[in-house]
Amino acid sequence: MRGRTKVSRDAKRRTYMLEFNKNIAFYDAHRNELLKKYRNKFIVIAKQHVADADKDSIALIDRSYESMADEPWFINEVLTKPRVYRVPSNEKFRR
Repeated sequence: MRGRTKVSRDAKRRTYMLEFNKNIAFYDAHRNELLKKYRNKFIVIAKQHVADADKDSIALIDRSYESMADEPWFINEVLTKPRVYRVPSNEKFRR
């Protein structure tokens, strides 16, 4: 029985990631259209469409967890140029 459960979990994970990657591909394919409509806002993409948008990322995430808890969704800020975050390496702090 355990083997079936692991296989089942792995299959669900693969299906979930496939759908998640489709949402990212949707964003990439429609980026110019999304910029026109949602510039400087956060959007949630689920089932390859914009499910919700808001300037407040926390409120958007809260709503998305409530309404789409078990389905894959992708959140991103729609910007002309993506933000770049510089995070120091853990190596500096391990010593």
